[in-house]
Amino acid sequence: MWYSMSLGKRLDMAASALRNDGSQDAAAAEQVMLHVSGLIERGALRPGDRLASERDLASQVGVSRTSVRAGLRSLAAEGASAEQIATLSDGVTGMYSALHPPQTCLDRDLPFHRAVAAAANNPMLGAIIEAVAALFFEQRRVTIERARNLRESADAHRKIYQAIRARDGESARAAMEEHIRLAQLALATEEGT
Repeated sequence: MWYSMSLGKRLDMAASALRNDGSQDAAAAEQVMLHVSGLIERGALRPGDRLASERDLASQVGVSRTSVRAGLRSLAAEGASAEQIATLSDGVTGMYSALHPPQTCLDRDLPFHRAVAAAANNPMLGAIIEAVAALFFEQRRVTIERARNLRESADAHRKIYQAIRARDGESARAAMEEHIRLAQLALATEEGT
């Protein structure tokens, strides 16, 4: 089924799995962040301790499990190490230096997304990125030759990096959603030409 769909349709389906479904309440996610941060500040949660389950956290804070996930993602973005941020910086710099030929720019894309997953300290995100890459990378190698504005893609990656560097999880999430939206538009254009 996947292979009979256009690349744009497959990317749209994968992107839906990666981004928020729009039902999350930012205030509820912030409550989760404050709750977990409070546990850390009070010493009730220390390095190496297991965090309560998603269900238990949702019950403790009085929010949905979706809001718990959003809050934890934001905390993860705020917890990227200096080394992880340096890797992201190198990735963005590499993208700008490799805009031509397009294949070289594409070769910089996957390592950047892997670095984002590493900075989020989220093995599930890493697995999703690998799955998406396996589905799209070879077909993307063909369509990227018709790309019109790789600088726009590099700019989107830079915004993601800047948000992670600023430890702003919400902005990082928004920048990634915008990047996915722009990538979908670019792919549709590339496939149509």
